[in-house]
Amino acid sequence: MAARQLKIKLGVCKRLAKEVASYEKEASTNEAKVRAMKDEGRDAHDVRKAEEILAESCMMIPDSKSRLQVAVEELAGMLAASEGEEGVKDTDDYADAKALVEAHGLSNGSNSAVEDEGPLPVALFRGELMSIIAANQVIVCTGETGSGKTTQIPQYLREELIGDDRGGGAGLIGVTQPRRVAAMSVAKRVAEERGVRLGGEVGYSIRFEDRTSAATVIKYMTDGMLIREVMADPLLSRYAAIMLDEAHERSIHTDVLFGLLKQALAKRPELKAVISSATLDVSRFAAYFNNCPVVTVPGRAFPVDIYHSKTKQASAGHRIMTVSGPASYRYVEDSVKTALKIHTTQGPGHVLLFLTGQEEIEEATRQLSAAPELSADANGSKDGSAQLGVKMKMRVVPLYGALTADAQSEAFAPVPGNVRKVIVATNIAETSVTVPGVRFVVDAGYVKQKVYDLQRRMESLVVVYDPQRRMESLVVVYDPQRRMESLVVVPISQAAAAQRAGRAGRTHAGQCYRLYSRDCLTFDYLDPPDEDQLVEALQLLHCLGAIDADGAMSRFPLEPCLSRALVASTLLNCTDEMLTVVAMLSVETIWYKRPRSTQRGEADEAAEAAHARLRQPHGDCPTYLHVFRQWERAGCSDEWARSNFVRIRALRMARSVRSQLQAEVQRLGNAGSGGGSSGGGSSRGGGGGMSHGNAVDRMRQALCAGFFMNAAQQASRHGVYSALSMPGLEVPKLLHLHPSCGDISAPHTHVAFVDLVSTARPTMRHVTAVDSTWLNDCRTGVAATTVDRLCGRKPPAPLPGVVEAAAAATEQRRQDTRVAAAAAAAGDRLSAVEAARQRALARKKQKG
Repeated sequence: MAARQLKIKLGVCKRLAKEVASYEKEASTNEAKVRAMKDEGRDAHDVRKAEEILAESCMMIPDSKSRLQVAVEELAGMLAASEGEEGVKDTDDYADAKALVEAHGLSNGSNSAVEDEGPLPVALFRGELMSIIAANQVIVCTGETGSGKTTQIPQYLREELIGDDRGGGAGLIGVTQPRRVAAMSVAKRVAEERGVRLGGEVGYSIRFEDRTSAATVIKYMTDGMLIREVMADPLLSRYAAIMLDEAHERSIHTDVLFGLLKQALAKRPELKAVISSATLDVSRFAAYFNNCPVVTVPGRAFPVDIYHSKTKQASAGHRIMTVSGPASYRYVEDSVKTALKIHTTQGPGHVLLFLTGQEEIEEATRQLSAAPELSADANGSKDGSAQLGVKMKMRVVPLYGALTADAQSEAFAPVPGNVRKVIVATNIAETSVTVPGVRFVVDAGYVKQKVYDLQRRMESLVVVYDPQRRMESLVVVYDPQRRMESLVVVPISQAAAAQRAGRAGRTHAGQCYRLYSRDCLTFDYLDPPDEDQLVEALQLLHCLGAIDADGAMSRFPLEPCLSRALVASTLLNCTDEMLTVVAMLSVETIWYKRPRSTQRGEADEAAEAAHARLRQPHGDCPTYLHVFRQWERAGCSDEWARSNFVRIRALRMARSVRSQLQAEVQRLGNAGSGGGSSGGGSSRGGGGGMSHGNAVDRMRQALCAGFFMNAAQQASRHGVYSALSMPGLEVPKLLHLHPSCGDISAPHTHVAFVDLVSTARPTMRHVTAVDSTWLNDCRTGVAATTVDRLCGRKPPAPLPGVVEAAAAATEQRRQDTRVAAAAAAAGDRLSAVEAARQRALARKKQKG
């Protein structure tokens, strides 16, 4: 048995080695082709196309090498395990495997990135599960962490529903994930399990990145990507089955998907659906899908010891968020101290540290990296005293949504046996994603999410205490009258706390350190969205000209306001500039100040000086355009980015996003069909030749078309602005510039901003100077409409006699208007006669 397994794994390694060699050869050939085209002076467009092909071929090499490395490490482990097997060491396969392992610089028993975990629990239920799926169109599958639902069920569906057919018209198995990193990492894992290239039989599709092909059969994707597909194909005709994974993580996307999937299922009886959820409240999902069957799969989680903080959380009157960040990073510091203590006192195993967002993660990463060189005894010295033996070194790895795929993959990459990874992550590491080797979890107890509060009807950051739930919530309230929304820091739910703790027990017994007391845990069950919220959303789309349009805006994977600005740019002949701005707004912040190798004060001063040189007088968006162009003029140089304290990662991502958006614009017919609105919508923002300025001015005007509802007027010379309300809305409030914004140079008194963040006071981010005439054009172009029309309802039928009475009243008003006009005209004539008479009398007096 061992010899056969060794032979299979050796075959996988050899195939992957050939794949790496093939990609490297292809990249080398493409590189030579590009060099020859440049030497021959070929057309710039052709050269750029060849460079894109080269970049695409180079992108495949790291992934293939990573999979090869994992396979070789597994092979090394199998060699170590088979040393005692009689007859194995004498085979040719053993000699070939040993030579291959040594060629990769590994020894038998090397640390493996993918540990042999044995059969997953869901495998024991495969027969029962597939029988229920065959007999029912929809099932709800619930299971604990580690049961294998995410990776195994799509493979079962592929084998049972599609068989040996390879894509084309045979159908797809679609699997949705709530987060990008989950879609990427799970697709990679399934591809490795099936021994295929990622992007072939198994692929993924996320915002601005598609790793699928015509051969793809199992497709992992984010919820938003499936919604885009449903908009073009409501019946999901390309799919044989859809699996909505992590359904308990409710969001706007999942709520919409439930309804769209239910409609498709009603029209396509052959379509199958699997709703995968945690064990909490699955009855709600089953009831929604006509009381479909519920299948429960036990988990295979190892025991996890949970430790709670004895210190109570902040009181209801304590403001957790301030201008300088969450509690002056108090809970970040507590998290860092806990991670360092684990490192110095506990045995082997990686640490997973949960924080709320990029800013906190980078601060924690800085603190961990700046800590004195520490090492821990691999045997686990409880008192921290030094012992003989291997010492554990620490490697800090950030993990959050704005990172590139390559940067995110570092969290899953194998490390030497004497290295402990400390992964500092947002809630993207809560579900679906398994970081191999994690035995310790540090849970700060907070998460960022969007909160909408209709009662307060303003945006501010406050701590709300609910005595019935015994829970404190840090809430950013959304102002529907200005259409502003922000990420919110709130305590996590009970389900999220359980998921985080489960990360420590996937492969070994583990420990979870919760930096909060027991009584703050709660679970909020989902409620239907408030009708007023839906009306606000419809009114926003109507104001942007998205409703009754030809569908152009819906094709862009962007927020509606950005989509509207991009559509307006095609009318104002500034698409090239707007593509860059939208791409820069779609990535993480481009500025940074604190390289870890320099003193903080010196780095801050140098960064501020560099940023000041790049700032443009018209605001942030023109600055983003200027930064991107300067980087391109420097040959997309990493050195240019470092010397100007600009994140090279953000610039690269923006370039990729821009390329995809440009392709989408071209598919829509560019300016010829890019109006994206009808009626009054096409005139908003001054489309159709109203602008006569340079390209940057036209870009600002197009941006105004998308964000005219987020506008303010300067109220003082000290960066204080007064928000401009739409007609009939409440009195404007004072706003301030966010610390990341540059100053707006005089004489610009009006600005538009992308979003609003409130801490001690409301602040505007991504601010751009606009002309008041542009704002007036946009705002007066918003046509009035009724809620019934926005919701697609027929207006209620009038009562008998109402139509006749309304017609009579209208005719009476018209008659009154004609009479008033005639009287006014007669009055004007009499006034003119009287005036002439007075002038004649005055002349007579002068002659006399």
